[in-house]
Amino acid sequence: MADAPKAGFVQHGCASVIIRLRQRNKGLRLKAPTPPLLQGQRVRLRGFARNDRPFLFSLFSDPRVIRYWSHPAWTETAQAQRYLNSIARGWRDGSLQQWAIADVQTDQAIGSLTFYDIVPAHARAAVGYALHPDHWGRGLASEAVDLALRHAFDTLGWMRIEADTDPDNAASIRLLERFGFRREGIARERYRLDMGELGQTQDSLLLGLLKHEFMPLG
Repeated sequence: MADAPKAGFVQHGCASVIIRLRQRNKGLRLKAPTPPLLQGQRVRLRGFARNDRPFLFSLFSDPRVIRYWSHPAWTETAQAQRYLNSIARGWRDGSLQQWAIADVQTDQAIGSLTFYDIVPAHARAAVGYALHPDHWGRGLASEAVDLALRHAFDTLGWMRIEADTDPDNAASIRLLERFGFRREGIARERYRLDMGELGQTQDSLLLGLLKHEFMPLG
């Protein structure tokens, strides 16, 4: 595990959950907590906003990105709002934590990073990420994952992070192994692909990282 976060790493605590009374049915509705801001040298992890909808559509409608995902490319801009709604629900019920990867100079979203399959009782979760192809090859995904893993181990106190990826996604495998992830097996025919090839399935490479194995950047 890393000792102290490197210079430039800032973690702002989650805002308190706001409970407001709904006048119509006098029930209680929980507002999603504000995602913590994780600040790096070139990228930051911040919460998604409504004005990120065009970016989300451009990201998840791009076949170069969806090539390594288990869902078909988006075809409607309305999918972006539904996605934002699901992110808010995840933060609210604790089932996932998802950030926009944003350029530190412009604050424009360039990717997405998610902790999902969160199991608090066992201090573990899985990580997933996607970077827009316009920003590939610059090490920005590595910086984003580094910020997230530091937060997971040093702030949240998690003990294990898992990842799964296409066995042919060499770039993602290199990124994960750079941080100490170890290959733990192949899940055969784990995903059914819906990209015009009916019945095509895809294996998944499973990787795991323990807290004491984490090798942060820098």
